[in-house]
Amino acid sequence: MVENRRVLIVDDERTIHKVLQRILAPALKTDVLSQGAALFGETSDQPDKMTDDRFELTFADCGPDGIEAVKAAMIRKQPFALAFIDLGMPGMNGVEAARQIWEVDPNIKIVFATGSVYLDTENICRVTGRNDFFHLQKPFGIKTVLTLARTLAQQWADARKSERTLSHGRQ
Repeated sequence: MVENRRVLIVDDERTIHKVLQRILAPALKTDVLSQGAALFGETSDQPDKMTDDRFELTFADCGPDGIEAVKAAMIRKQPFALAFIDLGMPGMNGVEAARQIWEVDPNIKIVFATGSVYLDTENICRVTGRNDFFHLQKPFGIKTVLTLARTLAQQWADARKSERTLSHGRQ
């Protein structure tokens, strides 16, 4: 199976970067920073994490930086499995950023994160030309984020596996 634990976070709030990092790439007891914190009597409020709960994160503060990160990942042939994109960013909003990201990598799974209870799904579909996105309400829960990340990374891998099977069958 094709394993892909690469996740892009596009959000102008550094607090969201830190929260998602703690959820998706938590320090293990074997990590140097975690060991250092233990020396000073600090304890993590995160339970011990298994390796399969750790994702490789890339952060972007705005839509254009997120698009560039996706382009660079595609050039390296190391695409992101999914992206968490804030809808309300200054400059380019999350919907336009997602539209352009999908132009670069149509396989990336996208989760729109927003603090608003109102999500204009029809407008997002119209602008992006897609309806295969997900919505995450801020503030979000740890289990919700982990479940989304695990599920979407698995869907990404399953789709790549199906593509390889189909392409091998045509040869």
